[in-house]
Amino acid sequence: MLLFIPTLVGAAVLIFLAMHLIPGSVAYAILGEDASPENVLIVEKQLGLDKPQYIQFVTWMRQMVTWDLGDSLLQRVPVTDLIREAIPISVTLAIYSMVLTLILAIPIGILAAVRQDTWVDYVLRAGSITGLALPTFWTGIIILFVLIRLLGWSPSLDYVGFFDNPWRNFLQMIWPALAVSSYLIGVIVRMTRSALLEVLREDYVRTARAKGLAERVVLVRHALANAMLPVVTIAGI
Repeated sequence: MLLFIPTLVGAAVLIFLAMHLIPGSVAYAILGEDASPENVLIVEKQLGLDKPQYIQFVTWMRQMVTWDLGDSLLQRVPVTDLIREAIPISVTLAIYSMVLTLILAIPIGILAAVRQDTWVDYVLRAGSITGLALPTFWTGIIILFVLIRLLGWSPSLDYVGFFDNPWRNFLQMIWPALAVSSYLIGVIVRMTRSALLEVLREDYVRTARAKGLAERVVLVRHALANAMLPVVTIAGI
């Protein structure tokens, strides 16, 4: 937690310097390329861009801490309003993606571990590696292409909150969630498989089998509970 502070400040410094290395002025982005030099100077003075860079940096950091993020150049509305509008959608997508990931990845990882070195294991591992290798944005484009061009699906362009209409919200979010979870599923599948295989080699699992317990009981009661510790940690992150 303490290392988070210098990391955040260091990232802020790099971003601030990078923005100042870009040619041109923010005033031209606001007024347009045909703006007169006099109007550009007026806007730069209003934004504090005529002050030394260290003063600009301190002002920028102070505004970040006080949540004064200014206005968007495109929509001409406060940035904080845009963030407030986007947070519910992002949180909903994250929840859907995580639930979908756990529902699919953990059983697949268990099956791959139980069927180790069989064709089932090879297919499931190949699928998880494919999920890790494909960028999420590309997966999303492919899903859209299949749904819209091949299946004639027409998406609703206006967002509906979960508490307003749960079913319509589910229909809107399930495909983006699938695109996001495609990578996460690959991670959790491989983690579940490796963790479960490690636990299945432990002495207490062999003892449980030697006592005559059914393989399902050994797997669920003795192996799976301990194997889930690293999986829960990764999922939490």
